[in-house]
This record gives sequence, C-alpha cells and structure tokens, in this order.
Amino acid sequence: MKRSELKEYIRGQIIEILTEESAEEIKAKTAAQAELNKELEKTKELIGEEEEEEEGEDVSLDVEKESIQDIMTQMSNLFDNYKKGKIELKDYIPMRKSLQAKLNKIEVDLVDVDDE
Repeated sequence: MKRSELKEYIRGQIIEILTEESAEEIKAKTAAQAELNKELEKTKELIGEEEEEEEGEDVSLDVEKESIQDIMTQMSNLFDNYKKGKIELKDYIPMRKSLQAKLNKIEVDLVDVDDE
C-alpha cells in the first residue's frame, strides 16, 4: 500500500470514528424525538377538537338557514293570504311583525356566530 493511500485510509477511519454518535447523543436524540411525538399527539387532539366544534357550528348554521327559509315561506304565505283577502290588515300586521322579529333574532345569532 502506498503512503498516500495509507494516509487517505487513516483519514477516512478518523472521520468515521469522529462522526459516530455517542451513547449520550443517541439518548438525547431519542428523548427529543419522544418529546416531539408527545407534542404531535397534543396537536392532533387539539385539531380534532377544533374540527368537532366547527362541525357543530356548521350544523347550527344549517338549522338556522332552514329556519330562515321557513320564516320567509310563512311571510310569503301570509302576504298571499292578505292579498287574496283571507286575512284582514289588523290581523296581518301583528303576524308580519312577529315573523320579522323571529327573522331578526336569527340574523343577529348568525352575526354573533361569525364574530366568534
């Protein structure tokens, strides 16, 4: 073996030995990985809880949308009945105000949900 080859071989062996991890380094990396895994689990749980809350909000919004549609249908039917003479003005106005109040309450609730 030539002298230059021997130097290269020894240099390679020294670098390999120096780059090997010690037992302490391996333990430290293992502990850090375990801590990272715990944080990842916490993050998964929080994301899951947040998604469940959002699903609950979506359901309540759907219910409120249906309620708005129902109220609008009732208002339309009420107006049609008034227009056809089936309901007198004295009866129409309080019914209309009641439906409008319900509609306003739902709209306020929707705005409050959006603000959260």
